[in-house]
Amino acid sequence: MMVEEGKVESYGKRKIFALKEETFFILSVLIPTLIAFFIIRVVPITKTFIFSFFQWSLIDGVGSFIGLDNYFTLFKDRIFYEAFFNTIFFTIFTTIFSVVLGLLFAQLINQKIKFKSVYETIIFIPVVLTFVPVSLIWMWLFDWDNGFINITLQSLKLPRVAWLATPRMSLVSVTIVSIWKVIGYNMVIYSVGLKNIPSIYYEAARIDGASGFTLFRKITLPLLKPITLFVLVMAVINNLKVFTQVYVMTHGPQGGGAQVEVLVSDIYARGFVYFKMGTAAAESMVLLVVVLLMTLLQFRLAREM
Repeated sequence: MMVEEGKVESYGKRKIFALKEETFFILSVLIPTLIAFFIIRVVPITKTFIFSFFQWSLIDGVGSFIGLDNYFTLFKDRIFYEAFFNTIFFTIFTTIFSVVLGLLFAQLINQKIKFKSVYETIIFIPVVLTFVPVSLIWMWLFDWDNGFINITLQSLKLPRVAWLATPRMSLVSVTIVSIWKVIGYNMVIYSVGLKNIPSIYYEAARIDGASGFTLFRKITLPLLKPITLFVLVMAVINNLKVFTQVYVMTHGPQGGGAQVEVLVSDIYARGFVYFKMGTAAAESMVLLVVVLLMTLLQFRLAREM
């Protein structure tokens, strides 16, 4: 009896020691991460929020408290509304087409076809390329005189397109480039989800007479709902923060297109071109609110579907 009690006591001590080790490991990983997140994310956001209520200039520094004047100035500015509309337009179309095409390619790649890995690589390559060289290459492809796209259109007896001649067409061109670049990422995420769907569901549905699009609508889409939510949320957040391709193709020294303003490029211009950091901080907070609202809306819609 004493031996059994000794074994139980020894087992209890080992279990407590194991729990302490596990707790120590979790804290040793979690605490540095939380500290880094606080320094990199929370502190800058908090400072930006505070400075949005001040008359703040890169030249004169932080001035007097002016309350909501930066926000009132922003909401009276036509350029802000233009940037806001362009950002929403870009986000909607880039998100829809990149997600739909990513799912379509994932569905095709998931079939038993030859050279599957080659197709996956070709589609995924744009994801690993940086936006600056990609944007420059696409600017050459969009060129009116020597661009490959217009030359191809002309060879097909179709009219040339002034892809970068007007702000609206420049926005469309930037949207096309962004869709092309992110399709591969969405394809890979969806491919993982498709491979995790048990084939028994499809076999049972085929026995009941289902086929083709019915299988996709009744089985594939519902089971991919968590992955679709993740892809949509990440796509919307990234697209609302669009900057690099817009700046390179329409603002930068190499940009040959008509200038297009989006929220981040407008924030950059207000802060580092016109030195109005207070107004730039206010616009940054507006962008943050838009991102939060769009994310919450997507979670709400996903919960109700």
